[in-house]
Amino acid sequence: MPSDASFAGEKDMEYLIAVFKSRNQTLKFAERLKRMNVRCDVINTPRQASLGCGLSVKFDPCAMPIVRRLINTEYFYSFGGLFKVCRGSVSPY
Repeated sequence: MPSDASFAGEKDMEYLIAVFKSRNQTLKFAERLKRMNVRCDVINTPRQASLGCGLSVKFDPCAMPIVRRLINTEYFYSFGGLFKVCRGSVSPY
């Protein structure tokens, strides 16, 4: 089940989300990141970034090199983009 406050107590924290147009691809991406020891969670996609299936993968900006490598090396056909979330504001990354 998706959670919107997955990184406990970090509501004001800046984080990134990867948006996909397929729920299956979202879950696959999150699983791959977890296998690479990247802390991530599946969350409901913020309304401002709603171009996908309704679920996104939330991760810390410091994981960006691993995320980019994974996106570039595996075929995630439904990848919709990366977004930065900071204090409720969502912008393309």
